[in-house]
Amino acid sequence: VISRLIIYNDDNYIAIHKPADLRMDGPHRATVHKLLLYLYPPPSMLHKIKDQDTAVNEMSCQRRHEHLLESIAPLTNTSDLKDDPFRTVHQLDYATSGVLLMGKHRKAAGAACISFQERRAKKTYVAVVTANGNSNELPFGKDFFESMPILPESSLKPWAAGSLEKQYRKKRRRDTDGKGTFNGYMPEHAIFAKWRGYMIKKKKAGGVDANKRDGKFDASSKNGKQPNQDDVMSQLIQSTTQHLTPQAIDELLSIGPSWKKVKTHCDNSAKDDICSWPSTIQRMTKEYNQSTAAATAATTEDEQTTNQPVHKAKANDDETKQPESSTSALPPLFRIQNEECDSFYICASIGEVGDGRFDVLVDPSAALP
Repeated sequence: VISRLIIYNDDNYIAIHKPADLRMDGPHRATVHKLLLYLYPPPSMLHKIKDQDTAVNEMSCQRRHEHLLESIAPLTNTSDLKDDPFRTVHQLDYATSGVLLMGKHRKAAGAACISFQERRAKKTYVAVVTANGNSNELPFGKDFFESMPILPESSLKPWAAGSLEKQYRKKRRRDTDGKGTFNGYMPEHAIFAKWRGYMIKKKKAGGVDANKRDGKFDASSKNGKQPNQDDVMSQLIQSTTQHLTPQAIDELLSIGPSWKKVKTHCDNSAKDDICSWPSTIQRMTKEYNQSTAAATAATTEDEQTTNQPVHKAKANDDETKQPESSTSALPPLFRIQNEECDSFYICASIGEVGDGRFDVLVDPSAALP
């Protein structure tokens, strides 16, 4: 199995031939992640195998097989095991087979991810086209190619440059606005990191507030303007830290930057100012995000008021113009100018049909004139 599946393997990366109809990870019976853990189980999984047989025999192999399957079954992603060596670099769709690269540690996976994001990794896709009925009826003759629209090479730029992916991610970020997060939102661990950095900077400055020392503190609010978020954070830190003794501050800083460890330490502490610190950070988080949301809404409203005539004129102008570069305008079948006369492109959605297979969905009436 390994010889057929593994294409490349070293200390940094492993490349496999991913079969079709296999998901990357998740709560499924079979995934790429579970397959790799079965073939290369980390020490934490091997340590749990209670097999005292030193000889490799059929019984010990069977027990090892059953234990691995039992241990892997509940796992859904790489964070479930602390010593899970595999990191996702890129993905192949459920229905797609081909070469899949995985990193074996964070540094290697990060370098490869950047390569894929910057489009420096070269990939080649092969599509198998089938026809219902006689294969001799496939319309790959001269008329087939001549009937296709010919588009300029610039039509493919949004796909090659990754701008479509950026638009998709931007839409995903907008879609999360109604789920408690927004642009500028900070979770508890980020607020704690701000507090920790502020206190360390203050200690280095000899106990003098860093922002006051720089002459920056609360300057915008004194001028009657909306205070910026750095000033809001500074005010929150000062107001919520007043009840902490210097010894308590030193104790919280000594735990380290991990908010998870700080919360555990506080939960087990008998000191009132220490055990109440997580709830203080929660209150800071709530107040900061409320202030950020209000400031963002006020800024957006001001921009809309200022730019309303421009937006209105642009909207009227857009009604009379056709979009210059939109993926929705790409026809299902087309050719690119100055490329080989017998090559063409397919722009089509992929949908899952009833039997679990994924087929390319193209309206035949829209494919060709």
